[in-house]
Amino acid sequence: MRRLALLVSVLAALLAGLTACSSKTDGSAVVGDEPTGNPTTTSRTTRPSRPPTTSNTNAGALPSDPCSLLTAQAQTQLGISGGERGDVGSARGCKWRLRGPEETYFFSVDIRDSVGIKDIPASSNPKPLPDIGGHKAVQLSGFGGPGSCSVALGVGDSSTVTHSVTAGTNLQKACELALQMARLVEPELP
Repeated sequence: MRRLALLVSVLAALLAGLTACSSKTDGSAVVGDEPTGNPTTTSRTTRPSRPPTTSNTNAGALPSDPCSLLTAQAQTQLGISGGERGDVGSARGCKWRLRGPEETYFFSVDIRDSVGIKDIPASSNPKPLPDIGGHKAVQLSGFGGPGSCSVALGVGDSSTVTHSVTAGTNLQKACELALQMARLVEPELP
């Protein structure tokens, strides 16, 4: 429960930082392999790429309920179910918990209607990733502790959907799961 409270606090701080300033940062893409073994299934669906979205009007097409972005099939692939609404600041959020034999993993999806990829401050150390489907992507790590990682997808110029995972102290596992979650949610985005 302390980890969940810490994650919520960190995500609120991240949101405040995201809205405070904007800048670009040079860097190279960091992509983890697909997760292996428990707690997830590692199958991947291949679909044709769409061109990146660039319209400022896409934010209106994002759902009001962020829990709807992770379909039942996607939840099954991650080993989670249900989802509980958990807004942080101006972000509409949904949270899931996966209790494992050794650690509990926390997953979240947050919709930010007025924070685009370009608005993520350099102090957040965003690492550009290859586009996921038709959306620009960056990875952010360490905000919720040593085992937390997020993948943010740009929806138009002024909105993002952030996929965050806290996996105990295992940063690599958290980043793998956040990337997998972003790939599962991406087809649901405008």
